[in-house]
Formats: sequence, structure tokens, C-alpha cells
Amino acid sequence: MQHDNTFTGEHILHLQREIEEKQQQLVDSDSLLRRKQAELAALRDEVRDLMVGNNAMQAHKHMRQGGLEKISEEFFSANKLTTGMAAEVKAAPKFKRNPMDMVKPQFKGIQLGDIVELILKQNRKPLTTSELSRMIYDTNDKDEFARARNSLSAELRSGASKEPPRWLKRGRSTYVARSQAIAGKVLPSSNSKGGDARAS
Repeated sequence: MQHDNTFTGEHILHLQREIEEKQQQLVDSDSLLRRKQAELAALRDEVRDLMVGNNAMQAHKHMRQGGLEKISEEFFSANKLTTGMAAEVKAAPKFKRNPMDMVKPQFKGIQLGDIVELILKQNRKPLTTSELSRMIYDTNDKDEFARARNSLSAELRSGASKEPPRWLKRGRSTYVARSQAIAGKVLPSSNSKGGDARAS
């Protein structure tokens, strides 16, 4: 009977140790469970933050894309407007200066006929319409020079046909001061080949 009691006592101790082990395992499992729950909660928070951040990034991306599209539209509209304005400016008639607006600064405010008479007296030789034009006008291009020359040509013909004439015609488009021609103080012209050139 003593042997049975001993076996029974050992068996009880064994069972108690198993119970303690199971309880410890349960405690460990509970601790592990809590830790895993905490890790899971942390992962959920991280996912939520990422989703919020992603939504914000997507919204920002859409805003930037919309802004870029708006800027692009404004750029093309401005470029189209500029191109149209440039075409209008190019198509607009070019402003043409009056010949008297082209006269050199020293002749501003003086009548064209007086300018011609002054130059002819100072040079003491026959001058062509083109030579006089270069002396009187500051032109920017061939078109301005042609218009200025035409205006001067009309003035020269008018002055030569007056009674008495303001200057004398000494050849084709060539003029000399009247006073010097009468006094015989006229030098040969730069395009003369001995003798006065006569109009054809």
C-alpha cells in the first residue's frame, strides 16, 4: 500500500508540474498574443497613414497636373495671340515719313526751296537731283530716298521754271545757283566731260 501511495504522490507531482507548464505556456501565449496584436495594430496604423498619404499625393498630383494643363493652355493662348498680333503688325501698312521729316537736322524748319538755294550757292558747281537729295535728306532705305528725291525733283523743276528762276537747269536733272551762273562763277560739275550737259 505504501508503494501505491508513493506512485500516487509522484503522479500528482507530475500532473502539477504539467499544469504549471501549461499555465506558463498560457501566460507566454497570452503575452505573445498581446505582442502580435500590438504589432498588427501598428501595421494597421501604418497602412492607414500610407493610404492617407497616398490619397494626399494623388490629390496633389491631380492638382499639379491640372495646374500644368492650365499653364499649358494659357501659354498656347498667349503664343497664339502673340502670333496673331505679329501677323497684324506685319500686315499693317508701313508708316511712311513725309520727305520734310527726313531733312537733316541743320535744315529743320527751313523751306525746301531755301535749302536748295543755299546748297547750290555754297557748292558753286552744278549738282544733280540725287546729289542734292543726299545732301538734304537722312533716309533709312531706298524707298525713302526715292520719295525724297521725287519731292525734291518737283521743287527743282518748279524753282527753275519761275520768272525769274531761283536756279538754272544745266542739264538732265542738274542745277546750278542762278546768281553764280550769271556771274560766271560756276565750277565744272563732277559728272561733266567738258562743257555743260544738255537735256536730251
